[in-house]
Amino acid sequence: MVGLNKFFSVAGFVGAFCVSVALFGDGDTDGPPDEKKLLDVAGEQGDLGAFLRALEGTELLEKLQGEGPYTLFAPNDEAFDLLPDEVLNQLMAPEQRHFRTRLLAHHVIADTVTSETHRGDGEQRLETYAGTGLTVISEAGTFYVETAEVKKKDLETANGILHVIDRILVPRN
Repeated sequence: MVGLNKFFSVAGFVGAFCVSVALFGDGDTDGPPDEKKLLDVAGEQGDLGAFLRALEGTELLEKLQGEGPYTLFAPNDEAFDLLPDEVLNQLMAPEQRHFRTRLLAHHVIADTVTSETHRGDGEQRLETYAGTGLTVISEAGTFYVETAEVKKKDLETANGILHVIDRILVPRN
């Protein structure tokens, strides 16, 4: 059986998950875009089910429904599909709730970060909600977070900005 620590150090990315959009918010997702919060908009994307499932049972779920502003770099389902089933099952186990919270908090910035913030080539280091650092890179018109490419950018919500990325970000410490 592949251990989580060994897998993360070798593979450099982590786990997968899926949920019902109905678990996030008051069920009224037909309102104007400025009233929809991060998780409402994430649920509408159609490719973030695994990320949303990972949030179940974590302290981060309630936080992302709060006032913000937050920037969420949400890994798409393809990012989670890269994980072996065994690792995914271990990660989703109830006893891994605290680990999932820390991992997912590494995808959240307690501020507004848009692609416009990082126009031109260059990079900037940002502190995550987990207290870890992420490097945001703009290169030849493409927006990256660490090694993840931003596939959908600047999705505005009532409490922040959503970016969909193609990799799961793993804290280095």
